[in-house]
Amino acid sequence: AGDATNVLIVAGHTGMESGEGVKAWVLSGWAEGVGIVSGVTDVSSGTAEGIRKEVPGRLFVANVSNGNLVDRHLNKSGETNREILGIKLSASAGENITLSKIEISLNYNGITDNDITNCRLFIDTGTIGTYETGTDTILIGSVTRPSSGIIIFSNITGLTIAENGTKNLILIINYNALTNGDSLKGIVNTSNIIADGTYTGEEIKSENSVAGIIKFVPVELYVLPNPVGDSQIKYLTTTPENDVELIAFKLSASVGEDVIINNIEISLAYQGGFSDTDLTNCRLYVDLGTAGTYDSSSDVLLGTVATPSSGKINFTGISGLTVLESSVTNLLVVVDHKTLSNGYKVQAFVNYGKVTATGDYTSDSITSYSNAFSVIKQVINQLTVSVTSSGDSSATTLTKSAETYRELMGIRLSAGAGERLIVERIRLSLDYYDGAVDTDFTNIRLFIDLGTTGTYDGADVLLATNIEPSAGIVVFSNISGLTVPESGITNLLVTIGHIAMESGEGVKGIILTNWVSYYGETTSYTDTSVGSGQGITKEVPGTLIIQNNDTGDCADGWLSSAAENEKEIISIHLSATKGEDIRVTEIIISLEYFGGVAKTNFKDAWIYKDEPVIGDWVGGVDTVNYGNVFNFSNYIKFSNISGLTVFEQSSIDIILQLDHNAGLVSGEGIRGFVKSGMISAQGLYTIDNIANISNAIGRTKIVGGELYVSALTTGDSANTSLTRSTENYHELIAIKLSANNAEDVVVNRLKLTLVYTNSAVDTDFTNARLYVDLGTTGTYEAADNQIGTTVLQPSSAIVEFTNITGLTISAGNTTNLLITIGHKVMSSGEGVSARVENGFVEYYGLTSGVTNTSLSNAIGVLKLV
Repeated sequence: AGDATNVLIVAGHTGMESGEGVKAWVLSGWAEGVGIVSGVTDVSSGTAEGIRKEVPGRLFVANVSNGNLVDRHLNKSGETNREILGIKLSASAGENITLSKIEISLNYNGITDNDITNCRLFIDTGTIGTYETGTDTILIGSVTRPSSGIIIFSNITGLTIAENGTKNLILIINYNALTNGDSLKGIVNTSNIIADGTYTGEEIKSENSVAGIIKFVPVELYVLPNPVGDSQIKYLTTTPENDVELIAFKLSASVGEDVIINNIEISLAYQGGFSDTDLTNCRLYVDLGTAGTYDSSSDVLLGTVATPSSGKINFTGISGLTVLESSVTNLLVVVDHKTLSNGYKVQAFVNYGKVTATGDYTSDSITSYSNAFSVIKQVINQLTVSVTSSGDSSATTLTKSAETYRELMGIRLSAGAGERLIVERIRLSLDYYDGAVDTDFTNIRLFIDLGTTGTYDGADVLLATNIEPSAGIVVFSNISGLTVPESGITNLLVTIGHIAMESGEGVKGIILTNWVSYYGETTSYTDTSVGSGQGITKEVPGTLIIQNNDTGDCADGWLSSAAENEKEIISIHLSATKGEDIRVTEIIISLEYFGGVAKTNFKDAWIYKDEPVIGDWVGGVDTVNYGNVFNFSNYIKFSNISGLTVFEQSSIDIILQLDHNAGLVSGEGIRGFVKSGMISAQGLYTIDNIANISNAIGRTKIVGGELYVSALTTGDSANTSLTRSTENYHELIAIKLSANNAEDVVVNRLKLTLVYTNSAVDTDFTNARLYVDLGTTGTYEAADNQIGTTVLQPSSAIVEFTNITGLTISAGNTTNLLITIGHKVMSSGEGVSARVENGFVEYYGLTSGVTNTSLSNAIGVLKLV
């Protein structure tokens, strides 16, 4: 009695929710007891109230995905007040919760603590998820920079979340310049937010974790050239082409995210007349085959544009093209083109910012960095070949003697617009004439013709040498230093050497289409020339050969002492060798006069075509006249001849006739001849001046020579007796034959008349013989040379020696003759004398050819028994 006893009531409970609780009460009369002493049962007075017991509040964390928090990128250059993480804190039922510490983890990729500064945590009272200066003013905490990727806001005061209430917090930071692909993510792990229940006083930790959106420096998209494959071909053809690789390029994404390509713009730079309408069917491919080369079986089509517009090919709305982060995708633009002209050029560009894309994660709009450009593609330039004919290359002749630098042909190389052309090889064909062959020609040279066009001179630049043609073909290969300028020309000169050659032999240079090989300096395209041509045929000029036609009346050697008209003086045979027709323009016929004749005795000379009887001029028949000279002296010059053409490998005959006065005397005469070089002519092909290379010497024509006969009375021919008995070689008569100075004469007949006395008769005499009296004059002896035949017996007192041969009396000289005779037994008083009367000796002139008889007579001594 008088003491107190503490009573503790405990209870168990099942699972309960935050805020659920209990409080015990003991009211008056709720305690009943029995006194030990009294045994009285009684109830309590007064009340007792326990403390309320409840389940502490719970703290839940949720991520905020609103406002700027959903922006996934960081600026490469750095930024202030960047929203990193939004936190929605929710208190359960039961009690208010007062926060004391928040720990936020930053998940880095490429970023370090030092990159981040001024980390701040605000109550997000304005636009949720967006930091707004002047609105979001309640700063929960500030940390200069993370530590090992952890930001701890501790000692938080004044932040209570009412039960069943929420608070939005936002973390903002500043950061320095970063690198593409750098990223971070804010995370609140479980239990990393600590608070106290305001009723229970219990420490409450967040029950779940949240992670913000990864934020990173957006990927950069680079355009890179891809100079490989057929995209590097620099030429286009003039004829339409399909599937021309216009430009190959790469798209490269940096680290960070995949890039979805939306649009690509290709810019075109045109030159030389190229325009939008020249290109069609422009296509963009993912270049999966041989890089830079279109392959229809592997390349993937991304888009098609029918034709460029204003120099742009815009591939828009591209789908299916994603460039993976940290990787490269090859693209190829392929076009078709229409017929193009020389000088057309096009170059493709992908310029800075002309590829637009979307970040696959950030959904940021991305434009490309850098640029790419193609090679300049241009229409292949055409080399045109033509042959020039100027300077000495236009000459038509080769010399008979060897030459070393004869201009064979001039070649003109013409390049169109577009590029310079580099020549590597030239082929020529040689067309030979009239027996010319490869081995006639040597040291064929090719020059750049810088001096007088078509003429070899010191200014020309040697490019190549070919020692000798082969089967008429000349090839100049491995040429260096020959570049034809764009839209320009280069003149070439081909010279040729040759050995000694014959008339008519010749050569012509020929160049045909495709015979000049070259490549474009820019495009490197190898092609062959168009155009062809021939040089001037060069040949050894024809040769004019003449000879005398010793026939017909021109072959006679006489002139009449009487006047003559139209006397044939000389007939000339003109012949042309191989090579060309020859036109005669002038003939000089030299004249030689004889016997002191006055030149003025000759006049009125004519030359005619000599036909049909060569050597005879026939009036009314020989009518083709080539010239007439009336007065002349030592030569007759027929100038300005027309119509006298000697055809190649043919001939023509001409005849000179003239008049002479009467009164010419023996030995007076004339001879016509043509010396070498005295006929002037021109080759009808070579236009070369040609002169005859031989002589034609006509017959000397004179008034015939005279022969005189006189008796010699010397030696035994002067004896006057005959023996009664027979004799055989009795010297009958000795005579002297004297030729005047006109010409040599040939005696072919001699006649004697015999005068008999006292009954002597023909039969008394026998064996008359004619001798050239070489021994003692007038005396028969062994040295004497018998000429003619022996006359067995006189006939009617005539002894005639016919068919004499070998008896020629030179002009101005004499020959002694001796005639012997035999006789039978004769009687006293019988006798004989011999006489050579005027005209008894027959002869002909060796020059004139005229047969004549002797002048004067000779009377021998009378010889008697």
